[in-house]
Amino acid sequence: MSEVERAWRLRSNQAKPGAAKLPANIIVKLRNEAAQEEWIKNRRKIRSNLDIYPDSSTSPIYINEDLTKYNRELLWQAKQKVKENLLKFVWVNKGRILCKTDEQSRTHVVNCSADINNIVTKNSNQNKNNS
Repeated sequence: MSEVERAWRLRSNQAKPGAAKLPANIIVKLRNEAAQEEWIKNRRKIRSNLDIYPDSSTSPIYINEDLTKYNRELLWQAKQKVKENLLKFVWVNKGRILCKTDEQSRTHVVNCSADINNIVTKNSNQNKNNS
């Protein structure tokens, strides 16, 4: 825990009417980029409170990068293209949104909605030419 510089809880997430109230997110500021990379790399090892505190609840824990509102929206848009099978992979690395159209394609950096549309359009045009 020595790499944690500070941590704070955000305001509680607003649940839909009638749904259970969600716990507020916790933001953790780490001392350096190496510590952040280590936390992100090991995030799959921590799935619930039980992984940290043996006598606690089984509430799930999610460790993600803190994105700007704009980047969260871009990430959501890109993930919609994955659901539509227009992109294969979408992920975040150091606050940047990245995607691939298939396992062999190059990695694309997404900076705006137009980038997503251009990648999808270019890929569909290539698929038509290869058919």
